[in-house]
Amino acid sequence: MTVTKKFIGILLGLILLSACLEPEYDDIWSLNGIASINTIGYCRDVHIVDDIAYVAAGAAGVQGWDVSDITTINKVLNIDNSTVIYSSGTEFSFIYDRDIAQIYYSKSNQDLFVLENTQLVKCLNISDYDSIYTKGEILSVGTYEFRSAFDRLDTIRIFAADNDDGLKWHTYTPAFWGDWLQIDGTELPTLGSPVGIDMNNELIALGQGQQGIEIFTYNESNDNPISIGNFDTDGIASHPTFDGNNLYVALDFGGAAYFEISELPLDTTNSILTGYGYTFAEDLNVDHISIIDDIAILSLGPYGIALYDVSNPKKPVSKGIFDIGYTYKTVIHAGKVYVACREGLQIYEIHK
Repeated sequence: MTVTKKFIGILLGLILLSACLEPEYDDIWSLNGIASINTIGYCRDVHIVDDIAYVAAGAAGVQGWDVSDITTINKVLNIDNSTVIYSSGTEFSFIYDRDIAQIYYSKSNQDLFVLENTQLVKCLNISDYDSIYTKGEILSVGTYEFRSAFDRLDTIRIFAADNDDGLKWHTYTPAFWGDWLQIDGTELPTLGSPVGIDMNNELIALGQGQQGIEIFTYNESNDNPISIGNFDTDGIASHPTFDGNNLYVALDFGGAAYFEISELPLDTTNSILTGYGYTFAEDLNVDHISIIDDIAILSLGPYGIALYDVSNPKKPVSKGIFDIGYTYKTVIHAGKVYVACREGLQIYEIHK
């Protein structure tokens, strides 16, 4: 009898141990594919305005897709090296030598701002898809990424991560000949060489590689942004993402980091401050982060995307890795996840 009881006890112990080691599959979220758009070239970026997805399609140029009804998605705009555009009544071809890497649409001015890899930003007016005309080029060679602010009719301010010059900001207004003309702005040197930028209503964050991140305050006046400090990261800081006053940073092979802005000191020295970031996903190579509700979507290049529960952003919880193809970044629109990847533009829903 005693032997039997011992055997039963050991068996129950093994069952309990096995249960503890079994993965909690019910706790992994799911990803539901809704639609897939063949962009021909690698889809490197997307900006969605009024249900038009403007796509930076790499070697295939620039595209616009109507996603108002995702069951019948239609291409409404295509601009490539064969497209005729106009300048002062003269026709010429839209020429780009490198992959289109970033795109931004100004609804106020009906202009596309198109960035080739580390080149000047080309400006195109698309008020008439059948008669596209150029409004010149802005910023400078060395531009890795840009953001816009104070985008109004006949004026726009651009902030850029310039790998050569640091943080660059310019305000533009149309010249009498039609091009965008810089009327103020300058460049501010940084400790590192910026490769990524993001903004909220008050702050600018730059990813500057091994030098971590630098954060600036700014306002609508013509005053220069003011640095509040440089902050160390455990990996190579690339693309920052604001979610309100929360800041997430992609760290390449170092995973990702979260910074709580309210914890950061107002420090304007040139030293790099340590101990303020919360690192997670350390075993992943993270290129970009987007946030929807309490979900962090990490773009992992050749490994697709990873989902994290960031309801407590200081202690994110992994909710699965999804091999959906080589992913550059994700964008949230109408509650859905738009994935810019080598397979084109893909649309997903997340189910908890």
